[in-house]
Amino acid sequence: MLGCTRAVKLVSNRLGAAALILIGGIMLALGYATGAVGHSLIGVGVAAVLVGGGFAFIHTTLQTWATEVVPEARATVISLFAAALFAGSGGATAAAAPLADEGRFGFLFATAALLAMPLGFFAALARRRYAKDQA
Repeated sequence: MLGCTRAVKLVSNRLGAAALILIGGIMLALGYATGAVGHSLIGVGVAAVLVGGGFAFIHTTLQTWATEVVPEARATVISLFAAALFAGSGGATAAAAPLADEGRFGFLFATAALLAMPLGFFAALARRRYAKDQA
């Protein structure tokens, strides 16, 4: 993830926020899909790099966007952003815990891969539309 944050910084001006979000969504989906099928050390390593990179691309871009939408309410927006992340993480953990207890990690990773695709696509689409509305 640390290496990918530097990559985000290098390409952000050239690609734009919508492309960064889309790249992040693709990396997340590929990483989770790799985790669903790759149970070797190499497979887990590739999955970890892709998921970490995906989070670097998507999270930082969404967080930056959140601060730009309503600059005068930046603290409130970031607080709500963080609360949404924690609530979503908590809900997902509660939903996934029984499956993890049963050792159904392949299913969990496959589900995460399927959810990452629309997340990346619709977040990128929303960011692109927002940019057009601001122009």
